[in-house]
Amino acid sequence: MALVPGEIVKLFQERYQSSVTPQLYLAPGRVNLIGEHTDYNLGFVFPIALEMACYVAIAPASHGRLDVFSRDMQSEFSIPAAEIGSAQPLGIWSDYVLGVARELAQAGVALEGADLFIASDVPAGSGLSSSASLEIASAFALLGSRQMEPLEIALLGQRAESKFVG
Repeated sequence: MALVPGEIVKLFQERYQSSVTPQLYLAPGRVNLIGEHTDYNLGFVFPIALEMACYVAIAPASHGRLDVFSRDMQSEFSIPAAEIGSAQPLGIWSDYVLGVARELAQAGVALEGADLFIASDVPAGSGLSSSASLEIASAFALLGSRQMEPLEIALLGQRAESKFVG
C-alpha cells in the first residue's frame, strides 16, 4: 500500500509536536530490467523507477541539530549541525542520511537545525535501491530551495554510500 503524503505530514507533526507543515520530498525505488551491477562498471543498464518511494518530511528547527526519525526503523538520530562536516559513520541506518548531510556540508552547503521524518515503502535489502532512494530524498530535503545539478546529487549519494556508509 502506497504512502499518503498527508499521513506523513500528520505523523511528522505528531512526532515533533508541531503545527508546522513540513516540506515533503520523495525519491522512488528502482529496478534494473537488464544490467544489474554493471552500472558502476560502465556497462549497459535499463533501470526503471518504481511507484514505491522514500519520503522525507523536513522543517527548520531552532535547536541547532539535525534530528532524524525513521518510521520504519522506529529509531531516531541527532547531531549538532555544526558537527555534520566532520561526522564519522556509526554503522547504523542513519549513516545514509548523515553521509549525505556530510557530503553536502563538504560541498559548501550550509546546514542548519532541522527536524526530519522518514517513511518509505521501498523494502530494504530487496534490490530495489532503498538506500539510494533514502539518500536522494534526504539530499533534496536538506537542499530545500537551493539548487544543485541532478547529476551532482546522484554522485553525492553515491559518495555517501560508498565512502561514508561503506
